[in-house]
Amino acid sequence: MAEHGAPGGGPGREQLRVGVDVLDREVVVRVAGDVDLESATHLEQALTESAERIPPVLVVDLTGVEYFGSAGMRVLVGLQQRCGDATRVRVVASDQRVLRPLEITGLTEVLDVRPTVAEALHS
Repeated sequence: MAEHGAPGGGPGREQLRVGVDVLDREVVVRVAGDVDLESATHLEQALTESAERIPPVLVVDLTGVEYFGSAGMRVLVGLQQRCGDATRVRVVASDQRVLRPLEITGLTEVLDVRPTVAEALHS
């Protein structure tokens, strides 16, 4: 797995880390730390590079995320729009720190949100 860190992570914040696993045909992007205005660009870059592989399934694993702000939501919506019908984007979120903002904004109705990576890969 290739892993990269983003700048930032000021006082009380957890630096964003993004790792990419290329499986047989699927790509899993594992995200940990805080996704905020400062770090969202790093996440967007990693997701764009992963989407350029045009995998049938691109899983965005947010189980390691401590904080998920509106900038992260914008990145997910943009990813889904860029991928169109070529790649199915699945978001893994089970922690309320990530799931609740997605629910409040209605994005759980727009994005394919799954509770585990296994379920995202095998359904």
